[in-house]
Amino acid sequence: MVDLEEEFNTIMNRLDINDENRDVLITRLVDYTENSHLDLSDLGLSSIPGDIFKDNETILHLNLSNNHFEKIPEELFQPLHQLLSLVMSYCMSPVSLNEDEPVTLPESIFKSQLNLLLLDLSGNQIEFLPDGIFDSLYNVETINLSYNLLALLPVSIGNAINLEELYLESNFFPIEFKDVYSDYIDVQDFIAPFSGAWAVMNNPIDMINEIGLNDADVEDTRMKSEIADQLKNMFKD
Repeated sequence: MVDLEEEFNTIMNRLDINDENRDVLITRLVDYTENSHLDLSDLGLSSIPGDIFKDNETILHLNLSNNHFEKIPEELFQPLHQLLSLVMSYCMSPVSLNEDEPVTLPESIFKSQLNLLLLDLSGNQIEFLPDGIFDSLYNVETINLSYNLLALLPVSIGNAINLEELYLESNFFPIEFKDVYSDYIDVQDFIAPFSGAWAVMNNPIDMINEIGLNDADVEDTRMKSEIADQLKNMFKD
């Protein structure tokens, strides 16, 4: 039988935190042992070992928000095959941002999260996401990308065939993007037009009735083709 308290203590002992935050983390033990919810938020963390979760496959909910990580290890979530929710809002350090390199995440960072239902990456100044970053997120229902610096969605958003909510508020998508998709995703406060936003057409959310381009009985392939044409025309010189 897995000793969850021992697992929790192992994780805690590998984190670089002060005594005050250690006491805070101890108070979260019950939530971990009873609900498989590991809350590492608001601990002032600037780093996290890439193999820290290697013996914690039972974690269902993980919260890393409101830290200031200088780097998110590519292998960090690899053991967490059962993970249902992952909250990473405001967890990347502005101090560590390299002006010569765009802010992003490793392409394979979520490759093990086949069961993930919720992913929150909001507030991290992310400039772009690799095309394949959502390749494994077939079951995800909610993705929050609000308050970043994105102007384009990765084509792998199309793999999220169960996606119900996509939050994009306060990014750099063009106003035309908002006009087309505001009925079915949260696309507020757009600035800085950027050609290429039409890549969102790969999203498999049922857009027939929401956008009104076709009747409900139109084939999916035809629908996607018409959406692609419409959005591409928006950005022609």
